[in-house]
Amino acid sequence: ICAFLITLCLAGSALALQCKVCQSTGDYRKCVQSAPIECTESLVNTTHLYLTSNNPSLRYSTYSGVPPVQFQCFQVNYTFGGLWSYNMGCTYTTTKICEGWHVPNKCRTIQSAPVPRIADFNPHGSPDVLFPSRTETHVVHHHGVAPAVVVVTR
Repeated sequence: ICAFLITLCLAGSALALQCKVCQSTGDYRKCVQSAPIECTESLVNTTHLYLTSNNPSLRYSTYSGVPPVQFQCFQVNYTFGGLWSYNMGCTYTTTKICEGWHVPNKCRTIQSAPVPRIADFNPHGSPDVLFPSRTETHVVHHHGVAPAVVVVTR
């Protein structure tokens, strides 16, 4: 029985999803050449935290499906300050990582780990612009409220 359990554990770990994980500014080949890493919740949470400044929707992104946690690989290329940033990694299958970006980007997800090719995204071409599907303008009017006054006596 013990040998069966060990075999089962090893088989389960062999089937775990592995994705290329990298963050690179200006060097797409560096990401393509990175070694795959097994996806974990810790890795996903760290990746989401890193990308939050350009995609705030990732701030509170957690796995919301039926256990066990399931992962997918992602690739997002985005421009910030005139420079291309290339990111590959793991995210949850329930995370819509390609939505909510505040910067022009190209993004895709896949639930297996293919070997990306240079032609996948044409990183030097013009980016696709993906913004939230709904934008709202809020105008706030203040009526009859006097400004706060602080009296300082010396």
